[in-house]
Amino acid sequence: MKKEKVLFVIMIGIIIVQFASASVERVCSDGKNVSWSQKELKQGTTKVIGMLNIALIGADESVAFGRAGVSLIIDAKKILIINKSSNTIEINEKGYTLTLVNASDESAKITFNGQTKEILLDEFELMGLLPVYLDNSYSKYEDDLPAADLIIGSSQMYLTSEEMPYRKINITNTTYLIELISASDDNAMLRVSSCPYADIIEIREYKKIIREMEINNSQNNSNAVVNNTNTTVQPKKQIGGSCLKNEECFSEYCKKEKCVEPTQIQKIINWFKKTFSWK
Repeated sequence: MKKEKVLFVIMIGIIIVQFASASVERVCSDGKNVSWSQKELKQGTTKVIGMLNIALIGADESVAFGRAGVSLIIDAKKILIINKSSNTIEINEKGYTLTLVNASDESAKITFNGQTKEILLDEFELMGLLPVYLDNSYSKYEDDLPAADLIIGSSQMYLTSEEMPYRKINITNTTYLIELISASDDNAMLRVSSCPYADIIEIREYKKIIREMEINNSQNNSNAVVNNTNTTVQPKKQIGGSCLKNEECFSEYCKKEKCVEPTQIQKIINWFKKTFSWK
């Protein structure tokens, strides 16, 4: 009976690790659908997921407690450097020079843009604010020369199934949300969602914003506009009516001297203006 209980706890743990984070629905803040891709990564490998190159440099799980964690390198690139030859790699449209000083089967000493550090196998060091991970190290490679396999990227990220199952970053005006779906001791399932020129928010938050905007519009539409010059009450104008200001329209959006229906993004902008008294 005890054995059955332990197996039941382990199964529940697996379900929690795999599905708790992925159940949240999201949308772009401009109302458009989120683009997403989901792939499995093995430790020490890189893959393009949702147009973002990601490397898995560490993974662990505690099935009995339903917990998992992964260490990632974002905008990752893999490079083999041999002996003391110089190599150039481009990260974030900037070139960096790497040189292998020496290597054993357990560590490698690297010079990165003038900074020298020793990196242990399966570990990473920040060099020039960029993460440099040692995937393989060889005391003797081709022609018995030392060599090292490195993974370098623009940033390092750690995700956990409980405290931080996802994180957002912005690269070249695109918001990416990187989400941990599941993990074992040497691989992980990741989902990458993206929205160009917009944020990524939960659908319930987006619906809340739209609902509050509609309530505000309804309340404002029930009020008349008072003309300060002759104190007469002027009714608000319907779609297509001539206008000079947003306040003259039921839709609260005047464009090219005509009352028009605002776009979703304009509704959100109007809502922020009213809520936070923006001008």
